[in-house]
Amino acid sequence: YLLGHNASTTTTRHGSLRADDMGLGKTLQVLCFLAWCLESPTSPTLTPEQGKYKPIVVVAPLILLSVWENELRKFFRNNGQVFAPYILLHGEQLKNFKAGNSSNYSLDPKRLSAHQLIITNYDTLKNHIDAFEATPLSIVVADEAQEIKDPTTNKTKCLKALNAKFKVALTGTPVENQLVDLWSIVDFIQPGLLGDHKQFAKRFEADLTKISDQERHKRANELRQRLNFNQPRAFVVRRTKLDNLEGLPKKIEHLVYSGLTKKQVDCHRELINYGKSGDPGCALTAVQKLMLLYQHHSLITDNDICLTVAEYLQQSPKLQSAVSVLEEIGRRREKVLIFTRSLLMQRILQSVVSELFGHTPAIINGSKTGSSAQGGSYRQRLIEEFEGKDGFNTLILSPEVAGVGLTIVGANNVLHYGRWWNPAVESQATDRCYRLGQTKAVNVYYPISVDDSIAGFDERLHKLLWQKKLLASD
Repeated sequence: YLLGHNASTTTTRHGSLRADDMGLGKTLQVLCFLAWCLESPTSPTLTPEQGKYKPIVVVAPLILLSVWENELRKFFRNNGQVFAPYILLHGEQLKNFKAGNSSNYSLDPKRLSAHQLIITNYDTLKNHIDAFEATPLSIVVADEAQEIKDPTTNKTKCLKALNAKFKVALTGTPVENQLVDLWSIVDFIQPGLLGDHKQFAKRFEADLTKISDQERHKRANELRQRLNFNQPRAFVVRRTKLDNLEGLPKKIEHLVYSGLTKKQVDCHRELINYGKSGDPGCALTAVQKLMLLYQHHSLITDNDICLTVAEYLQQSPKLQSAVSVLEEIGRRREKVLIFTRSLLMQRILQSVVSELFGHTPAIINGSKTGSSAQGGSYRQRLIEEFEGKDGFNTLILSPEVAGVGLTIVGANNVLHYGRWWNPAVESQATDRCYRLGQTKAVNVYYPISVDDSIAGFDERLHKLLWQKKLLASD
């Protein structure tokens, strides 16, 4: 699939996007491909020339660098000897690649070229792009390629500037918010295949929320044909867990409805009027405050306010409905992950769970003051303690922190208390427990606050997320 051998085409191949669903082993698949390249006489130019290599560069989020090393050492003979010499390039290791007597740690392309495989992170690539651009490369692999969904960022521009014969992108979420996410990734692996950015947006992105289902399917079919999707010599290949993992338990989604207090309804109307006032930035501010209001009224009044648990519950029907869900999960003696981006809401939920259920849940949110500030090993210890406790237990997380690197199959319930615009991030959060190794049915709960007198924010957001999920599925 990656190189498309024995298939006729008029298009010169420059790369491939492996878009398998999360948990299907994209890392190991690509390592096998790279090992084949290193051993095959028909591979890209990876043969040593005068004692030097044209390195392979794998670029990934920092948290995943050790995952790549662990996989190559675990699954390949002699601790991954086929990739040697290789290097995990970040942090203190950069000093060993310093060029001359430079004080700013500019990297020496000659020292980079002495390795067959360089595994690094996006920030290191961006900070030392001059050295990487000056290094002849054979293959570039972009892991979690949704990192380059925005074609205007320096991160994306730096990755696309690399001089490599072949490029591979890996992501389980090639479409997150809009189809131009996919355009940017494909522009990395095969520039020009989907036209320029403006042409693509005009043809495929225009009026997506207004067109009929028939027109949406028509556009999706055209796009799949251009990408040769899941066909021989495909530019994009995708498999899903449901189709490829035997015995994966069911995922059951629940909409949990609750009302709004009079104070919340009044505040909703005030924010709508403010958002329509026409002042610069007022609409965005109104939307952000509506998102918080529907979680709890205190989130938009005074962040330092300290109420009792009874008062927190009294002021939020949604919080009451969430407690009811937790009580049901407790009766089943199961574990639950609770997701919300609001740091204050995380602390409110922690206080409520602590008082009502007799245990204080850990919070993993990536903040400098949060429990995950001490690094991945500390975060992993929190997860192990959470999974190791028998019976009912809760863990509170920010959805972005759960995007990569976490496996929590000890939990089989997910409560999305505070939702966000990006359905892919929400799905990634759910997939921390809905993945290989899960043996129980996974229940996913979406609390939605409604009131007959207004067109509620939660309902509109849920509809928008549903439309985006249909788009990504198409």
